[in-house]
Amino acid sequence: MTRTIPLLLLLATVLNLTGCISFRANELPTARFDSSQPAAAQKTKVYSQWYSQHSQKRWDSSNATPNQYIQQRFDRALDESNCCTLVNNAELADVELKGIAYSEPNPAAGIAAVISGFTFGAIPCWATSKVDLSATARNGANERTYELRDSATMVVWLPLIVAMPFSENPIKAEAEIDANAYRTLIVRMQQDGLLKARPSASQNAQSAPITTP
Repeated sequence: MTRTIPLLLLLATVLNLTGCISFRANELPTARFDSSQPAAAQKTKVYSQWYSQHSQKRWDSSNATPNQYIQQRFDRALDESNCCTLVNNAELADVELKGIAYSEPNPAAGIAAVISGFTFGAIPCWATSKVDLSATARNGANERTYELRDSATMVVWLPLIVAMPFSENPIKAEAEIDANAYRTLIVRMQQDGLLKARPSASQNAQSAPITTP
């Protein structure tokens, strides 16, 4: 996810003195977990590995590095789903998932933020925060690949101060599109039948037909 650090730091200083609003692209519909669904008697065991990679290139192991922060965001969404439990060993898992979060630096937005900050919003600036996830999940022979993208544009301009009481907090909007992407991934995996626990050996023995000589 692209984060324009200079802009966010300036916003913390001048947010109450300038106009700052956010516009979501809404490329991903809001995903919600069914709270009325009872917890499964046997939760699906999920093992996941998440990586971060700069630029819009697709998977390149030479540029990708494990990212604990991204891992935590997926883990949080999976916990909210109440369908699964995380395991730290692929051999114990029903579902194995490898995910990549791509990011693209935007230095021009940082320069614009500095200029706007010095003028207390008289000169407008904007920056787009992007979510770009790619994940491959496998449960036995069932394997699916997912691509999820969304964005929110934060605009800082003094006249927009009149619209601030009626618009979403830009920092909250950025966090929400990020969390929604991980929820959407889990919902789609559920819809594709991936998040199902595989029968244990004891269950297979109990369900096996009894034959008599």
